[in-house]
Amino acid sequence: MRNAPVAKVLADNDISVDQAKAMVDAAKVLKEFGYIGTDKGLQDLTDALKKAAKPAQAAKPHDWPPIISLSELDGYNFDTGSAELSDPFKTKLRDLSKTIAGIATSYGVDVIEVIGHTDEQAMAGEFSNMDKGLQPVLSGKVEIGSLHPADNAGLGLARAISVTSILSDMPELKGFTILPMSGGQLILPGDHLTDGAQMGDVRARRRIEIRVRQRSKLAPVGGAKP
Repeated sequence: MRNAPVAKVLADNDISVDQAKAMVDAAKVLKEFGYIGTDKGLQDLTDALKKAAKPAQAAKPHDWPPIISLSELDGYNFDTGSAELSDPFKTKLRDLSKTIAGIATSYGVDVIEVIGHTDEQAMAGEFSNMDKGLQPVLSGKVEIGSLHPADNAGLGLARAISVTSILSDMPELKGFTILPMSGGQLILPGDHLTDGAQMGDVRARRRIEIRVRQRSKLAPVGGAKP
């Protein structure tokens, strides 16, 4: 077989000249490392090629921190159109602070997001003082009841601020940055955008969600604290 014309051998085995050249180069390297020339080397090469041909194992899903949902269905109630917390609500939040701290610590994160969500019932308010009123409430100079949101986005934010004010006083959460946010009426439970079809009173949609994450690496802007 060795005396057969090279061109015929390649053609009979459907191998191009370029492929044959690559094989020669590969054979030189494999021989240098002992994979060619002995039965054991050839077996090792065969086993290695079989292993290399196997599809890579699928990556394990990322271990994301759990989301804590405080729904009206579970007794975390606000009065209609209000962001003020009842005493039972405040007690539940204080009890929950250790759980939040435990989750944040176990995942090595330093930011806690408090997100207010509402249903799609339109609010009757026409006047909002949220733009000027947010900072005084956040700094503790005035009570949350001084805020007057005119829409669901503002109501969600006011409720998030109300929860944030309680959590910020908990010793277990010192050292964490707690950020109030609003999802308004846009986000359904389970992280789906609404299609606008649920316009009525839906208690499951009125909720506070608490999520933890690592701080962004961007530099703070203006007078923001790092």
